[in-house]
Amino acid sequence: MLAQLERTLPRGEHWRYEPKLDGFRGLLWHGDGAMVQLLSRNVKDLSAWFPEVVQAGNALPSNTLLDGEIVIADDGGCSDFGALQARLGTARRDVARVASQRPAVLLCCCASTCSRLLATI
Repeated sequence: MLAQLERTLPRGEHWRYEPKLDGFRGLLWHGDGAMVQLLSRNVKDLSAWFPEVVQAGNALPSNTLLDGEIVIADDGGCSDFGALQARLGTARRDVARVASQRPAVLLCCCASTCSRLLATI
């Protein structure tokens, strides 16, 4: 069956919708001791660009992994993908200031406690 464009969404008790969040996949890892990292889906370290998310990760128990979507909201509360892209282009000396003005959040979809999952990263 091919998809076709419709003007309205189907309604009824069998239909459920969720908002589309324009963000980056994020893996927040609190390893042994004080090590906290925010990793992309390609296991690139994003910690330097999202210090507010890393700081929140300090509250997690050791060996905890959160999997979710890194999102920055606009003034209306909608996800702003352009703000995420701009954050990655921000000079490291300016990241803390930018993060305090428009903080990112990690909307989690999965949490795990692991002992050796990311030990080699």
